[in-house]
Amino acid sequence: MQCHGFRKFFDTTCTLNVMDGLYVEKLMGHNIGIKAHYFKPSAQDLLEGNDHKLRYLSVIDTFTINDESRLKRQNEILKVKKSEFEYLKQQVEETKRAQFD
Repeated sequence: MQCHGFRKFFDTTCTLNVMDGLYVEKLMGHNIGIKAHYFKPSAQDLLEGNDHKLRYLSVIDTFTINDESRLKRQNEILKVKKSEFEYLKQQVEETKRAQFD
């Protein structure tokens, strides 16, 4: 029953995070019928996303207990925001100097 519960959790979590249903079924090992003859994604395709469909790496944070990957992503976002802030601050300082000169 624990395995079944985890499979239900996996399916629900992927669906709520807008992962494509065909990829969810493939990752769970379900029979996808006639589609199996035409749809043959590589392991890389199942892991990585593209502009059109989300894949496993896009929802992995919801499955992990360790906050390391979330903190790394948050750190990257904060670094970008900090650099943008510093750029804007520099622009304001240059504008102030130009007005007083």
